[in-house]
Amino acid sequence: FQLLCWLHVLVIALIGASVDSSAAEAWQGRFFLAVNDAGEKIYVFGTMHSEDERVVQLPLVVEQGFNDAQTLVLELELTADAMVAASMASLLDDDTELVNLIPGELYGRVVAVAEARGLPEQLVRKLKPWAVMMFLSMPVPETGMFLDRVLYQQALARQKRIVALETVQEQLGIFAQLDGHQQVQLLEATIATAGQLNHWLEQMTVRFLDGDLEGLQETNLATMSAVEPLLRDRLIRA
Repeated sequence: FQLLCWLHVLVIALIGASVDSSAAEAWQGRFFLAVNDAGEKIYVFGTMHSEDERVVQLPLVVEQGFNDAQTLVLELELTADAMVAASMASLLDDDTELVNLIPGELYGRVVAVAEARGLPEQLVRKLKPWAVMMFLSMPVPETGMFLDRVLYQQALARQKRIVALETVQEQLGIFAQLDGHQQVQLLEATIATAGQLNHWLEQMTVRFLDGDLEGLQETNLATMSAVEPLLRDRLIRA
């Protein structure tokens, strides 16, 4: 499941740019040209939720498109209010605690993995199962400046128009719709494969930089190998 968290919808549209179309179309499967009904050029760039310098450093042709674009379309809104909403949505209500929602043995393993990644038990116990799963499926944040946020901050500074394809509520809605058993299953699968996280992240980073879409799909399926097929298919279709 980790790949679903690391890779965004793979859409950043740079509207109104004047990048050379042959260069854009040739950029390793990560930068594509389309033209809308108004005749505007739209460059679609696949992104990855990563602070890795290799990912954050834009290829020259993409940087040119971003510089010239009038509008930046991101997968998810990244405003301060949106981040607060995401944090609030991840918290359990009232006096409910995670230890009361999942098996005790699993809770112990979750706390051990979470604390090793810098998340204290005091916070773990107040998070919903799906929220813990997402945190443990992501690279440990250092600066918080992953690729989409870097582009968002630069667009703000340059006063570009910024549009989001989804709200936080819409993106997290799939997890809210999962029943308790399904959330526990995802958390169990995440803990079972926690030792492979860094390997998958590096593999995905290399394949992302190579524009290897088939390889990314292969990694995606590998990260979800411990999830029951019906739930896995539901998440892939979401």
